[in-house]
Formats: sequence, structure tokens, C-alpha cells
Amino acid sequence: MGRWAVAAWAMLGACVALRAQAPGAAAGWQATAQLLQGYSSNVLLNPAQPSGDATTSLMVDLGRTWTGPGWSFKMAFMPQGRNYARHRELDYVSEAYHQSWTYAAGPHTMLTWSTDLARFPERAGAPQFGGAGVAGVANASQAMSLNTVMSNGTSNFSLSHQYSPYSSWSAGVSGTLQAFRSDRSVALPGTVPAPNSQTRGLAANLGWSHELSESRSLTLSASDAETWYPELAQHVRSSSAMLGVEQRWGDHTRLHAGLGPAWNWTLMPAASMLPGSLRGFSYSGSAGISETVGKTQFGLDWTHRNQVGLQAGGQTTDTLALQASRNWGRWQAGASLGNSRFASLTVAGGEQTSVMTGGQISYTLARWSLFTDAQYFSQPMPTAGGLVSLRRLQADFGVTYSLTGTGENR
Repeated sequence: MGRWAVAAWAMLGACVALRAQAPGAAAGWQATAQLLQGYSSNVLLNPAQPSGDATTSLMVDLGRTWTGPGWSFKMAFMPQGRNYARHRELDYVSEAYHQSWTYAAGPHTMLTWSTDLARFPERAGAPQFGGAGVAGVANASQAMSLNTVMSNGTSNFSLSHQYSPYSSWSAGVSGTLQAFRSDRSVALPGTVPAPNSQTRGLAANLGWSHELSESRSLTLSASDAETWYPELAQHVRSSSAMLGVEQRWGDHTRLHAGLGPAWNWTLMPAASMLPGSLRGFSYSGSAGISETVGKTQFGLDWTHRNQVGLQAGGQTTDTLALQASRNWGRWQAGASLGNSRFASLTVAGGEQTSVMTGGQISYTLARWSLFTDAQYFSQPMPTAGGLVSLRRLQADFGVTYSLTGTGENR
């Protein structure tokens, strides 16, 4: 399972030590197992001659939460294994780990720290249950048809303080390390092999919020990020500022929108610089709405800014994610749509657009859940003759079993 699993279990040991140091703290846990039987229409990622195969997948989600006076700590570890009926060389095991810590340093001051680790073939995506909301939809649309294996680590630390009844400020820093290696199991004649590479990122942000009324707030934010691409001998810096507004209607509807300028600097040898990949001056923007009406939930989120994405040699510039779901007693149905744009640092006019759409129907009975879902992906893929459109359908039928528990650390 690799070094990420070792790191995850090491952090699990740290959590056990944390339990020993926090007597009397409330604790909760959950365990979920999911078994899938499905079909993938293009397992070899061949645009000209698609080859389908039956798949069997097993995923486990193990989570634990500790809470005490003014603090909480959460962790989750998700391993996943997938087997292919005819193309056994494509079998893989992937892992994802998440932890988050919050601490109230005072009546109006909050500290938060989160870390995410993952290792997975990008043709399959990172392990996640239920799409993980609009954020999960946005990630799923970025890189689902690439012949690379990705190891990713991200850590975020933030501080927020409310200095008046209506105003607050926040500050944060984050770091990212990504490693890409070629997925030799899907190497095809005519395709461009993915070179081994790394992406390193460091970012900082400041924010201010002022409550204009009980239902409306004004926000101001600024961010600065630097990204290094060692194999490309490139160093990119992006800065942005944004003025936004947030509107709430009761407890069920929330709307936010923001817009501001953005600047990008690409530092690399002039002889290797190709125009058209990243604009020097642009804009940053975001907008979204979330709504719950009865048993119907709806979420829409759009973001335009340069950021470290899930592909090597460039940055994600735009993401659009939509998710809707509806409950009827024990039945639930949902649909999602994701779109992302990627700008290459090495290819002139190297913008790429990826699309993901999906649907799911499930039936829940006590701890069990039966469901069927389907996801369709369309993404440009580099070949010796240029970019070609690669399309793939993944359909699954499966069962999920969940256990939860609570207790008190002794």
C-alpha cells in the first residue's frame, strides 16, 4: 500500500496517543464498507479502439472523532482496491487519508489545521464516498483519463478572529506536494508517455468579513501562491484580490459571489517560454448557491483562478460543479455535473476542458444501502498527433454497510 499507508497508520498512532492525553473527551467512530460490481467502457484509455471490461471494487472508510472543551480532532482513512476481469495488469490499490483539528484559542479566536494524503491512478480518481459534495464533483472532472499515478499531500493552517460583533478577519497558509509517475499499465502506441515529475506549492491568504445585516455579509480577500515545477525548471507566482457578498435566506438558502483582479508571473528561461498558456493579467471570481427545500438539496459552485490542479505541467484555471439530490423515504436519487479547464505551462494554447457527469439511485435499509450509479467522462488526451477526445463510461451496482459508535476516552 506504499508510503502513504505508512504515514496514515503513523498518524493513527498519534491519534491513539492523543486519546491517552485527553481523558474524559468524547469520542465517536464510524466504519463503512462498499462493494461494487461494474463495467468500464474504455479501460485502456484508447480513443481509437475502446476496450471495455468488468470491474470489482472494494472500498473501506474508517473514521474517528475526538472532542473536548474547545477542541476537536477528526481523522479518516480510505483504502480502495479494484480488480479487472480481463485486464489484470490494470488492478490497483489506492489510499486516501484526511485529518482536521480545530481549537478555540479564546472566546472569539479559532485555529484550524487539516492534512490530506492520497495515492491513486488518475484513470480512477481518489477514493471517496458519495461524491463529497460539489468539491468532490469539481475534483472528479479534472483528471480522470490520464496515464499517470499521482501521490498528493496537502496541509492547511488558518486562524480566524472576531474583533467586533459584526466583523472578523482570517489568515491562512497552505502547502502542496504532488508526485506524478507514468502508469505503464495503460501505455499505448501513439500516446505521449507521462514523464515522472513533481509539483510543489505554497500559498497564503488574508480575509475580512463584515455583517451588513442578519442575512447579508461583505467579504474582502487576498491571496498569493507560488508553484514550482522542478522538471520543467519553471516557477509560477499568482496573486489575486476579491470583493464579495454573501446572502442568506433563512437556514436553507445561501448565495455568494465575488470578483477581483489577478496577476500571474511565469519565471523560466526565455528561450523555452511559449505564449498563450497563462495570462499575465486576468481576473479571479467565484459564485455559488446551496439550497435545501424539503427533501431536495441543490448545490452549484464556480471558481476562476489559477491553482494547483490534478495534472502535471500546468494549473487549473476554472472549475464548475453542480449537484442535486432528492429523498423519498428510503429512496434517494442524485445527479452531478463537473467541468474544469487546465492551462499548460509548456504548450502554446494548451488549454484543455474536461467534463464529468453522473447519476445515482440508492435504497437504504438500516445499516445497509443498495445503489446503482453511472459516470461519464470526456477529456482531451495528448498523443503523438496532438490532442484527441477520450470518452469513458463507468457504471456500477453495489452494496454499502455502515457502523457507527460513540464513547468516552478513559
